[in-house]
Amino acid sequence: MQLILRENKQLLKILAKHSNKYIIIYDFDTNKIRPLDDTVNVEKNSLPLLSSIKEYISRNIIAAESKGLLLQQYAKYKNDKLDCSFKFKAKSMTGKWLWMNCTVSTVYSFDNKPLYGIASFENITDIYEKELAFQRYKNIVASSNSEKSFFLDYDLTRNILEGHSREFGKPEFLTVAEKGFAECMEFVKNTLVYEPDRENFGEFFAADRLQREYSKGAIKDSIDVRIKYPNHKDYIYVRTSYQMITDPYTQNIRLMFNCKIIDEQKKSELELISRASIDALTG
Repeated sequence: MQLILRENKQLLKILAKHSNKYIIIYDFDTNKIRPLDDTVNVEKNSLPLLSSIKEYISRNIIAAESKGLLLQQYAKYKNDKLDCSFKFKAKSMTGKWLWMNCTVSTVYSFDNKPLYGIASFENITDIYEKELAFQRYKNIVASSNSEKSFFLDYDLTRNILEGHSREFGKPEFLTVAEKGFAECMEFVKNTLVYEPDRENFGEFFAADRLQREYSKGAIKDSIDVRIKYPNHKDYIYVRTSYQMITDPYTQNIRLMFNCKIIDEQKKSELELISRASIDALTG
């Protein structure tokens, strides 16, 4: 049996060297942890090498918002020895805060007795932060569906309309929108936007400009224009905006185009500006 255990550990060490995860062994009797292989590249871990979970807590390696979850998962695993997986935030050896994914499994003997635990850690900071940002993006999309707001959700990389709110006035609008983002913006400019505002609108939503802005990290912006909005007799002021983000699952660029009515607010602002100008001239 000892020979089998040694072979199993050798196999785990080989797998660890071929993995991007850092693996530790948890001793049920002593509650201590140690690296599976002392020779493994420490860069995979990024976290300080300590001897127990409680030491990570007491030395504030674990972020305050993750301490409760980590202690809860630790206590539960000590009790039931069941496999589990969870995410937590911790401080790296360089002082940088990282999101880590931890997967825990139990190694059993032939008579089904738990021998020790195996835990792997993977730095998922980049993907997790993208997931959080993408969720915020989806929340914005969901909240943009109202009588005073309209949105289009595009996958810019594939030039595909992924979602939209209610139909925007003209029956042919969504048919054009489904052809692609550039075609949609051209249609909006030429048929819905007030003529004096068309040039600014067209330049603002030009695909090449958006790509340049995204490459510089400028992921959102807005411009106020007058537009022929559904159920309104005259042109009204709207705030047209966009927000771009990388889809964490496909790496494609997603863009939300939003159009929100601000007519009363904008007219009030313009009136105040006009009054201020008159006052300045009259003294």
